Amino acid sequence: MQYKLTFFTIVFAGMLTQSYAQKNKQPQVQQTSIWMEGFEADGKLDEWQQPLQAYNDDTHIAYSLANDDQYLYLAVKSDRTSKIFTGGITLEMVKDDKNVAVTYPYTLITKSYL
Repeated sequence: MQYKLTFFTIVFAGMLTQSYAQKNKQPQVQQTSIWMEGFEADGKLDEWQQPLQAYNDDTHIAYSLANDDQYLYLAVKSDRTSKIFTGGITLEMVKDDKNVAVTYPYTLITKSYL
């Protein structure tokens, strides 16, 4: 009897955890804008609200976009950094028929033939 009760308690706790995780799931696309007055781009996430504003399930990347009167800032957090360094992250901005894309890290791929 003790084992049945423990088993059902574990299953119920797992269902609650799953329900809570789905309920508090971050959006795939950032919903609100962030104004960063006096922000210093230093590569640290200390000044960014945690968790970051959006999470892409396909790429396992969390991100937030922010701006001030001069610059646009992008904060990225991922548990798959090797994928980022091999393929890069591209931020594309589109307005009307014009678009600009920036890829990080920028790599020059050279081929050498022996």
